[in-house]
Amino acid sequence: GQLDEQAAVKALTHGVDRVFLCLKYWERFTSDIERQQAEYIVKACVAGNVPYLVFSTFEDTKLLRASGYKSQIVPDVKGHLEPPQFENMQTVKKMAKSSNIKLTHMITSYLDEEKSKKSLCLIVGENGKLIVQPHLMEE
Repeated sequence: GQLDEQAAVKALTHGVDRVFLCLKYWERFTSDIERQQAEYIVKACVAGNVPYLVFSTFEDTKLLRASGYKSQIVPDVKGHLEPPQFENMQTVKKMAKSSNIKLTHMITSYLDEEKSKKSLCLIVGENGKLIVQPHLMEE
């Protein structure tokens, strides 16, 4: 069923201990529809006693390449990455927290170069700390 059909989404959480929701952008919802879908997912997690919810996304590598960038994940001059604040997701974050659902944000960046394949997974958990997991494959 469609994610806007809450009964269908609720039925999908039966026997599940973790739900993944794929989003178009990492730090914000693309529209009110995406926000509403996330709210339905939180409500379904509550109804199905699902304790963990992961918002997951990938970078738009085609757009980045066209713009001359390799990744939107860029460290500061000291090499540090600041955890995003997800300001446009505050309503859903509060909804999950008040329902005792642990919300994690995850983004995977993938870069396919001529002689190597690289990916970087960034995870921001309930505590707001950023976890970085690189994966490198050299030829």
